[in-house]
Amino acid sequence: MSEQLGWYARVEGIDGTGKSTQLELARQYSEEKGIDTVFIREPGGTEFGNRLRAILLNDTSIHLSPQVETALFTADRRHLCDEVIFPSLEKDMVVISDRGVESGVCYQSAGGGISREAYMAISNLLLPERYMRPDALALLSLREEVRRKRIQVRFDSVAADKIESRGEEYTRRVYDAYRSLEELDYATVIDAEPDPEQVFEQLKPVLFGKFAR
Repeated sequence: MSEQLGWYARVEGIDGTGKSTQLELARQYSEEKGIDTVFIREPGGTEFGNRLRAILLNDTSIHLSPQVETALFTADRRHLCDEVIFPSLEKDMVVISDRGVESGVCYQSAGGGISREAYMAISNLLLPERYMRPDALALLSLREEVRRKRIQVRFDSVAADKIESRGEEYTRRVYDAYRSLEELDYATVIDAEPDPEQVFEQLKPVLFGKFAR
């Protein structure tokens, strides 16, 4: 069997683990090294996805059940696969995603009360195998007390979105679900507590795989 084209990696972690900072460092690295890289986010990455993102995260006039959220996130993922992820991989590019189906396992399933089995059944039915099992998953891990401090600093200057505002009990379920993801055999757990540059040194080979230089 011929080697798969491109490299598809995702970055996951509960809010506060520093995903945005690490993805900015990855952008800088890809530009410095001349690596053809597409950066995407979920939801988002397409016009359709960006419109969904506004509804799911920011429009407080619309209240959605976990089931409806699951349907919309899954539709966005399928559209993103068709329009961006797989066309880019076919060009032998690196695709790095801010979040993926694992976020749904934590936020809509564990947080929203949908069984993990049902959530994965829906995802497996509608999403391609290489999406469901990316070439690499970087899972940023952080002690809860450190995460809380970081979140508080951030919310002092930036308002929380709809999902971030769901309260402590919801957040606890999400945090516990992220810890359970550390058992996935395709996940690389990365300690997000050190300085960002130190974290990125751990993250770099995961995100860029065979394209790392």
